[in-house]
Amino acid sequence: SFTHHETSAPKFVNLEDDVDDDQIRGNYVRFRAVVESDEEGIKLQNVLKTMGAKGVVCNFIRKASMMEGAASTAETSKIDSLGESVAAYCKIVHDTDGGFDLSKLDILCQEILTEAESAEAV
Repeated sequence: SFTHHETSAPKFVNLEDDVDDDQIRGNYVRFRAVVESDEEGIKLQNVLKTMGAKGVVCNFIRKASMMEGAASTAETSKIDSLGESVAAYCKIVHDTDGGFDLSKLDILCQEILTEAESAEAV
């Protein structure tokens, strides 16, 4: 048999939207929110610190990035998968001077993507 004793050691807490002083004070805080601008995000982070958080990590999503995407162009409508998107990006970025073996880069990127997708499925 065992008994649980609350400790005064800092806790790791995940918070979104409304926060309570007691949840923040003395704890390590990860805060998620939608913000209008980087400045708003910095203000929120500073508020959390002044509320007594031992440490703060913020995951902000900018409202502008949540807006509906633009219509696809002829080029983007040809991309059917994330893998094709990665390959197209590598070609655009690294096919400027001919110094890269794009087939090897594409294989490496596909291996990384496959590993990430299989880890996500677990």
